[in-house]
Amino acid sequence: YSSTLEMLRRLFRAPTSRGAGPEITVAEFLDDARTEIALMPDRGGEATVPLHRFLGHAYVGLGRVEDGIAEYERAHEKLCALYGPDHRDALTAEIELGDALVVGDH
Repeated sequence: YSSTLEMLRRLFRAPTSRGAGPEITVAEFLDDARTEIALMPDRGGEATVPLHRFLGHAYVGLGRVEDGIAEYERAHEKLCALYGPDHRDALTAEIELGDALVVGDH
């Protein structure tokens, strides 16, 4: 939780190579967040699952369906590894992934 909060604080206040504040787009912010998440210690997978799911929702909402699918896949893989494929959380992630695949015409 604290590492997630710290990452968000850094993202919101740190200038990037693309700009900061009102000059950065939502998509650029999400891309920076995805990079930060990849660098976070995962503590067995559970710490980053909600972040992957959030990015999946956000990317699909922006029309970047392929990026959203990739994030949903990461969340689903981690949940299956943690709890098994029949666990409620893994099944929910699988449904979200399936919805994104339908939106992306897969």
